[in-house]
Amino acid sequence: MKRVLIFANHSVFWCGVQRLLINAGECELVAWEANLDGALECIRALRPDVVLVEKSRLGPDFRATVMRILDEGHGLQVVALSLEESTIRIYREERRVIAEAEDLVRVLAQPPAPGTDSISFHGGRTH
Repeated sequence: MKRVLIFANHSVFWCGVQRLLINAGECELVAWEANLDGALECIRALRPDVVLVEKSRLGPDFRATVMRILDEGHGLQVVALSLEESTIRIYREERRVIAEAEDLVRVLAQPPAPGTDSISFHGGRTH
């Protein structure tokens, strides 16, 4: 079961997301936070697997904020949901030990991990 922390401020919408996650039976909601400092503190204390973020909470430099979140946990996944664009972006941190030059070449030659592109939902279809 995935442990999920929600970082958002639209409570009515996120209550619906919470209900969806609970009904799916595959996720445990560990916390809901509306500010970044509180979310980072919860990540350190509760060690969720996934942080589900309302993209507008990430601020204008959202990539830097995503990196701050990812830095808080090993193997943490950040799913940023844009309510305005009806898209999600999935960010993961992966660390590997490079023992020799060939290890670096193998990593660079690999195709991107599944889910690294934006997924857009329009009229019930995935694009």
